Amino acid sequence: MEKERKIKTLSLVALIVAVLGLTVAFAALSQTLTINGTASVDAAEWDVHFENLTEVYVRGSAEVLSEPVIGNDGKSIKNLQVSLKKPGDVVKYKFDIVNKGTIDAIKDKELINGIDIIKNIPEDEEEIINFGLVLAKKRFDKADFDGDGVTSDEEYLKALETIDYYVDTHMNNPNFSINAGRRITDFDLYVEYKDSSEELPKGEVVLNIDFSWIFVQK
Repeated sequence: MEKERKIKTLSLVALIVAVLGLTVAFAALSQTLTINGTASVDAAEWDVHFENLTEVYVRGSAEVLSEPVIGNDGKSIKNLQVSLKKPGDVVKYKFDIVNKGTIDAIKDKELINGIDIIKNIPEDEEEIINFGLVLAKKRFDKADFDGDGVTSDEEYLKALETIDYYVDTHMNNPNFSINAGRRITDFDLYVEYKDSSEELPKGEVVLNIDFSWIFVQK
């Protein structure tokens, strides 16, 4: 019984010491966090967006069915719908990227019709074909190469191979960045029926593009 009492006493002493130790530590921490005087920090602002989307030219038999617009978020270009009829057809637009914020930004990813292509490219051959079909069916409203009024899977894949969409100039740099307060002009947005293609569609081929660029803090 005496031994048990001693153990309980020692345990109580240890508990008291621990509590006192926590009290001292908390007091020291409280003192460390006490700041005298006043200071102010300017609020950072994040504002990277597209501006000045302008049609430059339509070449060959290409036809713009729906003029693209900058999305409400300022970070996307939507509803670019183009009909292409033969190799050499081109539609070109220009736009600017503006950083009106106070934080330097760097491009993180590009989404085309909601898909991050670089992130999602598969390695298996069969999976690549399936992924290509997913891309093509999002990107093309029609790809009627044989003129029967229906777009088959083979025609979707053919459209993906023969008709190109890309942004030229600055974005070729994978580490593209834009500093706070800067505007970068003359980004070229192309939609083209490749000159190298020997396919001449008997029906209509209609490309429908929405894309956005995601920027993060540099």
